[in-house]
Amino acid sequence: MGQTEASVSAAAIESTHPLDSLIGAIGSAAFPERAGASLRALCGAELAFIFRIVDARPVEFVSIGCDGSDRVEHVRNTYLGGRWWQFDDEINELGSSSGDACRLLKTDFKLSAPPRLRQTLYGQLNIRDRVLMCGRAGGDPLVLGITRSEQLGPFETRQVDVLGERAATLLSIVARHYDLAMRARRLPGLLTDLAEIERQVALSGERLTARETEVCARYLYGVPTAGIAADLGIGTETVVTYRKRLYERLSIGSHRELLLWYLNVCGRLQ
Repeated sequence: MGQTEASVSAAAIESTHPLDSLIGAIGSAAFPERAGASLRALCGAELAFIFRIVDARPVEFVSIGCDGSDRVEHVRNTYLGGRWWQFDDEINELGSSSGDACRLLKTDFKLSAPPRLRQTLYGQLNIRDRVLMCGRAGGDPLVLGITRSEQLGPFETRQVDVLGERAATLLSIVARHYDLAMRARRLPGLLTDLAEIERQVALSGERLTARETEVCARYLYGVPTAGIAADLGIGTETVVTYRKRLYERLSIGSHRELLLWYLNVCGRLQ
């Protein structure tokens, strides 16, 4: 490899965007750590918070120490536990806003925050500056908030400009991860709660009869044919007949295919 080629390759490696590794972590347990590293590289963020605003209240999804410290836990617990969001004008503004446009709000707590909030965030929690990026994904506002301490000082203009350019992309990445993570949290109940399985099957759009839905749900729940017959008060041959009819209607031929069909239904409904 010649010197020119080596220089080009090195430049390509160095120009890797901070968001590249974050995109690859969507839906995985590595996402918070990657998000922290990406935000640190992008704008020098210390702490980050991802949450939705539901009924004017922030419902926390995840908090991240971009600087590798555990201070983020203290900040989160103090802010949410003390219900300080009630006095947070920016949170209230984002919660009451309409429209799908991405928004970015920056607050230097030393200069512009209400005295009550300044005393808590700037003083007690050592948060000098905060940037909130907000968009709507699936209804309620989804917010990515990042902060810096007095020691680091406020975000620089160039850093805020970069965030403004990347806010929509960042929120899209966060929304996708949020969606996948919420599905994963619900999955155990979708496989271990008989009533929930019946509900999902009934909503599948296949127009199954009530009895077919009951039989289908119990097979998915892991009940054997004899157990289904005893539970529903019908004969085993009748259960087998319902199963054959169900398989024909769904164009499947095995329990494994039934499970795959059900998981696909759950994915669509969520």
